[in-house]
Amino acid sequence: MYSIEMKDVYARIETFELKNINLLMPKGSILGLLGKNGAGKTTLLKTLLGTHLKHNGQMYLNGHTYESNEKEIRESIAIVHDMMNVNPFTKGKRLYKYNKMMYSNFDDQYFLSLCDEFSIPLDKKMNKMSLGMQKKLSLSIALALKPTILLLDEPFIGIDPVDKQKMMKHVQTFMEDENHTVLISSHYVEDIEKISDYIAIIDKGEIKLFQDKDSMLDAYVFVKLTEDQLPNEHILYPQYTSFGVEGLMKKEFALKMKIMYQRPTLEEVFIHISKGEGEQK
Repeated sequence: MYSIEMKDVYARIETFELKNINLLMPKGSILGLLGKNGAGKTTLLKTLLGTHLKHNGQMYLNGHTYESNEKEIRESIAIVHDMMNVNPFTKGKRLYKYNKMMYSNFDDQYFLSLCDEFSIPLDKKMNKMSLGMQKKLSLSIALALKPTILLLDEPFIGIDPVDKQKMMKHVQTFMEDENHTVLISSHYVEDIEKISDYIAIIDKGEIKLFQDKDSMLDAYVFVKLTEDQLPNEHILYPQYTSFGVEGLMKKEFALKMKIMYQRPTLEEVFIHISKGEGEQK
């Protein structure tokens, strides 16, 4: 079964458009959403969260739509925003009490244990907390809500390596339940590669590539061709250099054509797809 299904989804938030979004996320998996700043990561998460309900196409979360069962979805989904959208003079303990009052499934003891582990000062106002501290508070609230779908928008910005490792551990513990799903968006490739089962690369509001991580890295190779080997229509997202062209190619074509290649890193795949076609290097 799928926890997230998006079929030919078009959505518009202000002037930004998502176009022909197709994602199928099996339950029990982590999707890493990669994209440059402004590529559409946050807009996609807002669409999943139901912030903007006017869209074309089909979107199901745990088999439900916002139109048919919004209450069910909102009780099963939690998000860590890239920036906490709360009054800067609000104290952490006020957010804690609000969520405890509003959500019957809020795990009080678990939340307080996370606050203790991350040394979160609930008596402080938001404007007195660092960005990293706000992120840790936001993740603690999201996990304590006991969702089945967890959305993380740039969750590790401002987090030191020790706390980042702790946060990843809690996300992985959350994933021990096979009915849970995580979508984590970032432009930090190393973080995504460590934790994700599936990778989606978004650029200019479109999903350029979506595949399970291991298959993606096995399917594509990085090639460099000289001018006498051109043209070559099999190169994806070619980057032209003074020596010829380089880019990604399906491994099957490289083997068939006996072209020298290298296994790409996830970062190389991301960079070449995000640069677009035909750019001069």
